[in-house]
Amino acid sequence: MHCATMVSLLLLFMFRVDADALQAQERIRAEVQVIQIAADQIYLELDTEDLAMPKEGAILLTYRDADYLGSLELMAAFPPRLLVRYAETVFPLTRGEIITLEWGAGVELGGEIVTGDEAGGGGVSGADPGADADPGADADATAAEGDSLGSDRRSILDRPVTRGSTTRSSRSSRQRQIPQWSGRVLLGTRASQSVTNWGGQTDESNTRYSSISYSNLSFRGRDLPGGWSVQAQGRLSYRVQTGSFRNDNYLMNIYNLKAAKVFDSIPLEVQIGRFYNRFEMMHSFWDGAMAHLQMGNWGGGLTGGFQPVRTTEGLSFSYPKAGGYLHYRLRTESVRWTIQANAAGVFPSNEAFRSYAGIEQKFRYDGVGMDTEFQAHRHPDSAEWRWTRIRFRAFADLSEQLEVRASYQRRISYSPFRTFSEFSNTRNEYGLTATLSASNWRFIQGMRWNHQPEAKSTSYQSRVQWNRSPLWDISWSVYGYYWNGQERGSSLNSGVTASKSLEKWRLQSGLSAYRSNFVNNRYTQGSLFLNADYRLTRDLSVQARYQGVLGEFTSQNALSLSLWKSF
Repeated sequence: MHCATMVSLLLLFMFRVDADALQAQERIRAEVQVIQIAADQIYLELDTEDLAMPKEGAILLTYRDADYLGSLELMAAFPPRLLVRYAETVFPLTRGEIITLEWGAGVELGGEIVTGDEAGGGGVSGADPGADADPGADADATAAEGDSLGSDRRSILDRPVTRGSTTRSSRSSRQRQIPQWSGRVLLGTRASQSVTNWGGQTDESNTRYSSISYSNLSFRGRDLPGGWSVQAQGRLSYRVQTGSFRNDNYLMNIYNLKAAKVFDSIPLEVQIGRFYNRFEMMHSFWDGAMAHLQMGNWGGGLTGGFQPVRTTEGLSFSYPKAGGYLHYRLRTESVRWTIQANAAGVFPSNEAFRSYAGIEQKFRYDGVGMDTEFQAHRHPDSAEWRWTRIRFRAFADLSEQLEVRASYQRRISYSPFRTFSEFSNTRNEYGLTATLSASNWRFIQGMRWNHQPEAKSTSYQSRVQWNRSPLWDISWSVYGYYWNGQERGSSLNSGVTASKSLEKWRLQSGLSAYRSNFVNNRYTQGSLFLNADYRLTRDLSVQARYQGVLGEFTSQNALSLSLWKSF
């Protein structure tokens, strides 16, 4: 298995493609931070660069450092926020971590690839990098993103707002407009049945039933009186499960609830409420206030408030904190460089003072880039400072078709918000990924090495994607993932997915198989998913999803239904 994987990787590197014979679609790469994970829905925050936004229903390739994780499907976009779900198999994501997404720069419109400008998107092209996008550009988020199921397909080139850098002309134009409101409501339910056979004996099985109903609301208001804007995202759910010890069946999650104002006289922006500070690399959620000053390419600010409860996103006054940050951005025709640093202190009511700091930089030159990140925490008892995370990432476009990624990361487990904290479990990770694009084909090959003092592991992954094949115009994806933990065992996960878009339908299906031999315990499992999206109107859609799992010791059947409405 190892030899076959190594040979395929070497062949991938040595493979040369005639540029005249291939037409590689331009790819957009963007870093995002995982803001929230709620069941099969994931909220992401985009980095602040000029991007051709993906259309609703687009498949986003997902990377962690140099490791290819899988694919996500875009459900809704409120730039710089994205709401996605797993398009194929589920892979682990952690709230607060930074991952990389890739998608096509154009939208398939009548068989042609068009950019945001050509498709009539509502964004800004060639404008002042510090200016706001047209406030009316995303007044109807669904229309701006494009309709992946209907015949009226458009894309949007949405320029994220650079906080505090709005020009006087754009502010004056905004103030003359009436308030703009946009948003989306989701109503959904998920019912599941799971059976566990203890020790593989059917007469010792345990059957559980669960149901969860939920409602998500996202809205944004712009050009409000006094130059204010508001934004909110939240979720209310009700869960029922047999054999559960939970008493709190209702759960309310507030991901974002803030008011912001950009002043005319000085380049200052103020945010109040629950917000996410994109200039911080860790512990970026705040309940409080932030003042951000932008002077040309330089910027900085102060933040004060409280740390939200991580499990329920509830409001707590037990962890007051304060911090500050600085950042700098340089952009030329071929060079993009950003660097930012932040530090904060936490003042728990019944615990010792804690603090953390970090610095991050990103460099891009044509098709070459390098990122570095350093994070440090102070132990509350010993006052010892330790580097808890050091990360290096690099990528290079060797040709229009071939891209190589490499990464190194050193992590020390530490949580500054627990009653008991200590530095432990040092881990070193190395990754290498190569991606080859050829016409409507895409090949991804990756390797990862994980070294810990008492445990080492190696993983290999391969994926082939075939977009809009001649066979019924279906898009295919075949993948395989192999993990070897040496004395701990090994596992193999493989599968195939298919998707097809019709006039108002988007259909997806997938099969996967998983086999593990962990500490001499063998386990085999298979899974199936079927997904259907139907566009009732331009602003209203229905989604249905079935997921089944069958294994030696466990099985599960789950059905999800949801209704989306944009306004």
